[in-house]
Amino acid sequence: MHDPQARFAWLVERARQRPHLPDALRLDRHRVSGCQVRLWWVAEVRNGRCEFQSDSDAVTLRAMAGLWCDLASGASPEELAAWRPDLFERFGLLRSLADNRRTTVLRIGELIREFARSHCGIAGLTDAHNHLQDSRFGGYQDAVVSAALAAGVSRMVVNGSCESDWPEVAELARRFPAVVPAFGLHPWSLAERTPGWETSLNSWLDRTPVAVIGEIGLDRWIHENPDRWRALSGVAGDPPPMEEQESLFLSQLQIAAERGISASIHCLRAFGRLLELLANHPRPERGFLLHSYGGPTELVPDFVRLGAYFSFPGYFGHERKARAREVFRAVPQDRLLLETDAPDQLPPEAWIRHPLRDPASGAAINHPANLPAIAEGLATILGVPIPELTALTAANFRRLFG
Repeated sequence: MHDPQARFAWLVERARQRPHLPDALRLDRHRVSGCQVRLWWVAEVRNGRCEFQSDSDAVTLRAMAGLWCDLASGASPEELAAWRPDLFERFGLLRSLADNRRTTVLRIGELIREFARSHCGIAGLTDAHNHLQDSRFGGYQDAVVSAALAAGVSRMVVNGSCESDWPEVAELARRFPAVVPAFGLHPWSLAERTPGWETSLNSWLDRTPVAVIGEIGLDRWIHENPDRWRALSGVAGDPPPMEEQESLFLSQLQIAAERGISASIHCLRAFGRLLELLANHPRPERGFLLHSYGGPTELVPDFVRLGAYFSFPGYFGHERKARAREVFRAVPQDRLLLETDAPDQLPPEAWIRHPLRDPASGAAINHPANLPAIAEGLATILGVPIPELTALTAANFRRLFG
């Protein structure tokens, strides 16, 4: 059939004969978001081969999504990871579709490719922020990383907080290819810096080409709760003044901008000032991460215009964090990321699939392998299928961190 209309008619007739997706799979979490009619897409890997199913209330989408699934099912993730999903364009099958239908059809092809990549180590779940070097992991990082990889976590950004832990971050990146190292001075640790901190930071960045800047930022909460801060940080003195925090933050942000690398930013109770500083000083062209974003919804568009990405932690799954969860509905999907902040920000008990305790204190701590549950939680909040959320956060991760 050389006539595109004849090809299209054949596809539609074939769709009418196709069995419908079972009711057990016609769930909201399998819906393709952004589609005006209902379109379900289910993906899995069985015996090393990808299997896809789809269904729709619209016969045209049912036809074209079904053809995607027929063509891709049975291939290995490695085979699909590199394919070019341009079949319908090459055969002229999109010409008669409205723009929104055309976009949806093309999106299915991209979802198939990203799903495949997530199962051959090219994408997968990505932890945008943790502290794997933390002493609370008790030197068992090998087991922690192995469990995270087995759970589907393909990459993680490990954030340094002070000069003393930068060597540990670099060593973790050397040992584990999944680790993206980040070097920075956290606002809680500014008093620990040496006079040569900036030279040292640049030296670690020179020696570790894949590194980014982090964790840096502003924290007004510690001035509102100084006793609580001392108890948590173990620092006996006063919290660093905001002027000092701002100066150190801008110095590190400029290093990121000059090197063309991203930065991971901590902010508590200072989002207005952070926005002002970012708008009026050099910032990474690649973008920056507002980790565990807890700011107001109305500032999201302003931060986006400046290059912000926003990472969702499992801690926001707690019932008391309902407002924070609502904010993430306003975050554009091309700026969404997932994080554990392990060993901190323990998720709700129902989201903890890898219980872990600090060997020294016995206190429960967060595990990077809890990321799949965090992803499922955010997918439910946003009404996005898990494969779609995995694919888009992996793509966002690559764009921000490389």
